[in-house]
Amino acid sequence: MSAAEQETFTDLRDHELIYTEAYKYILGSNAIPTLMFSFTTLTLTTRTGVLAAAKQFEDLTVAAYNDAVARFTLDTTGAEYLLFTGKIASVKARHAAYVRDLETPGSFAGADIIVGSGDLAGLGATLTPSAVVTPLAPYFTVAVSTDIFA
Repeated sequence: MSAAEQETFTDLRDHELIYTEAYKYILGSNAIPTLMFSFTTLTLTTRTGVLAAAKQFEDLTVAAYNDAVARFTLDTTGAEYLLFTGKIASVKARHAAYVRDLETPGSFAGADIIVGSGDLAGLGATLTPSAVVTPLAPYFTVAVSTDIFA
């Protein structure tokens, strides 16, 4: 990776740490203790491997946020969380577009993550919690359940 790409990936990492701390603060005693991951099956020693992993995680989290914002009630607290979540979703979408553009210059977003038809045509894909957790399950070192969303 170029020095500029490495610098940007450091920024992306720092954003992730900020989100983690913000959610810990918001959730307080309801926050999950440190969620452990294992990335040993990913190829993180090559530019191609890093971009593939980043693309997978960014695309999944953008689709997860797209689903999450529809789940908020618009009472006072829900509206505050919706605003907070919407801001993070916007940044995550820019991260995803940046990663895709590094992988394929000028691509910005692919047909695999943009809804192609219907009322949501042209918008980003939406995935339920279980549809997000399933492809991520190999990376969790603890069991993750989405039963409360069923």
